[in-house]
Amino acid sequence: MNKDLRIFKTIISHKIRITGNKTELFNESDKSDPSVTKLTEQEIVKWIFDNHGIRDLIIEEIYSLSDKDLSIKLGVKEPLLNKDEQKIIGDIDVVIIPKNNPEKTIIIEFKRVKVSTLIDKSVKVNKISTIRKKGFSQIKKLRKFNYHKTYLGVIIEDDARNVKSANTILRSSKNKVINSIFNINSDKTLENKAGLFFIKLTQPTGESFEIRYNLGITIEKEAAEIIQEKYITERVKELLKK
Repeated sequence: MNKDLRIFKTIISHKIRITGNKTELFNESDKSDPSVTKLTEQEIVKWIFDNHGIRDLIIEEIYSLSDKDLSIKLGVKEPLLNKDEQKIIGDIDVVIIPKNNPEKTIIIEFKRVKVSTLIDKSVKVNKISTIRKKGFSQIKKLRKFNYHKTYLGVIIEDDARNVKSANTILRSSKNKVINSIFNINSDKTLENKAGLFFIKLTQPTGESFEIRYNLGITIEKEAAEIIQEKYITERVKELLKK
C-alpha cells in the first residue's frame, strides 16, 4: 500500500477527574509515568483486548460480526496445539471464534516494535528485526494449520512524550526507520496468504498510557479465506467448551 494512502482508524483517549476547577483535555503534562515501551508483548496484547473500545475496533476491521457473537481467547496452547506443536510454535496469541461458525476461526500472531523519542530529540527504535526473523517464521508455521484466516499484527509502542508539537492528538515519533516498518508487506518472505495489520499505540505525554493514549489501526493486507481443516474445527470446538 502507498504510504500516502494508508488510513488509520483511530481512538484518542484521555481519562480525567471532573472537579470544580478548570479541566483541560489533551493538554501538555509534566508527569513522568512509566513508558508504554516497558510492557511485554503478552502484556500489551492483553491490555488491547481487555479494552472494549480497542477490541471492537480490531474486530470491526477483520470481522463483520459483533463482539457478542464471538469468543476471543488469548495465549492459547491446548487444545489447538498438541505438545509437539507447542515446541515449534509456543502458543497462538489471539484466537477469534464465531460461536455459531467455528469453522471460520481467525488467529493472530502479534509482534511489537518499541519506539521512543529521547530528550535530545533522537529516535530509538527496537525489535524491527524480530518481525522478520521470528514473526514471519511463526506466521508461516501457523498458516500451515489452515485456519479460516491468519493474521500477523504489528504493534508499534511509541513513547512520544519528548515530541513537543503543539497538538498532542497528532503527536508521534518520526523517523525514517519507523516508516520502514510499514514496508514489510513488500517482503517476499512474508507468507502470501496471511493478512497483515498495524496498531500504533502512542503515549503522547508523560501521563500513563492507561490514562492517555492515541491509537490507530490499519489493515495493510487482507488475509486469504481458507477452507478450514476439519480436525482444526474440532479442536476449536473443544476450546469453546472450556
